[in-house]
Amino acid sequence: MPKPFDFAPGLRRPATPTNEIEKRLGRFLADLRRRKAADADAEAMLDPVSASDWDRIARRARKLHEAQRKVQTNPNLKKEDWEQLSAVFEGISLQGPATEHHANEIAADLLEEMPWMRQAIEHIWRDMRRAAARGYGLRFRPILLDGPPSVGKTHLARSLARLCRVPEVSIDIGAGSDGFRLVGSTRNWGRSTPGRVVETVLAHRVANPVVFVDEVEKAGVMQMTGGASTSVITALLGMIEPSSASRWECPYLAVKFDLSRVNWILASNDIRLMSRPLLSRCRVVFLRELTRCELFEFAERQIRKRGLDDGALENVAALMQAMPDGHLDLCLRGVLRIIDDLEALGEFPPLS
Repeated sequence: MPKPFDFAPGLRRPATPTNEIEKRLGRFLADLRRRKAADADAEAMLDPVSASDWDRIARRARKLHEAQRKVQTNPNLKKEDWEQLSAVFEGISLQGPATEHHANEIAADLLEEMPWMRQAIEHIWRDMRRAAARGYGLRFRPILLDGPPSVGKTHLARSLARLCRVPEVSIDIGAGSDGFRLVGSTRNWGRSTPGRVVETVLAHRVANPVVFVDEVEKAGVMQMTGGASTSVITALLGMIEPSSASRWECPYLAVKFDLSRVNWILASNDIRLMSRPLLSRCRVVFLRELTRCELFEFAERQIRKRGLDDGALENVAALMQAMPDGHLDLCLRGVLRIIDDLEALGEFPPLS
């Protein structure tokens, strides 16, 4: 069974509206008086709650509502925000391998699919075994994959999340260096919203997603109109460091969340450009470019897994053989794109 997790320690439900409290108190008093009348063999009352009773109920309801507001978390949150936070009260869980044996099977599947990722998979596997033995599901220390583009960094993150049945969040720093997508933004910002990590946890009700941050060495600083700044590095340091992650405050919702179970995979193409404080918080695995043989073996495994025929494998082999060294599609991403195209073509009937 999924292990429950307190994702928002200290979060309290919003204050109940005064009119709702009045209805509940009125129903309770009416039911109580009817039961007493029945026990005493008295004639049932047509209207057991008088006008003066409703006055007292209204005063009590206002007091109860104000008392709830005093201890409520961020009473200024909107209705739609509380609807999003309702996932916390419904229950956030930790997903992933439930036993060490299951962790071994996941690692074996990953290694069979991407044998050149052995070092990274072994790091994740050891942590995953320990976490599974303690009932924590998927959990591993932050890892940085450094190497040339298109060697399977994204594919590893997605395959791991799929096999462990946890959500996966992908953020490409090359598409923008601000930290808003990670942490969210305060309400005084133009298009304020919670960050991708918190949104994913609340949407899926799983506290330990896999978060993949690509091209993290390209992170810069974004200056806002009021003079404040935001950056992915600053955001990541607060979310990855265990001491701060366990009580990390969302700038949009103004609620403290426990992000200590989030699993981080960072990727870079040039470690020399990496932030040293961030680098010191990650395990580093160096990757190399894949050989033609490794690419073809990967293509063969993908084709078999998708149930495609030998003709698809022959087409991929012919295309790869025709590509000169350095061709843009002679990489993992290119091979996957070719297989996707062949699979899509196979779903259409031949033209007459």
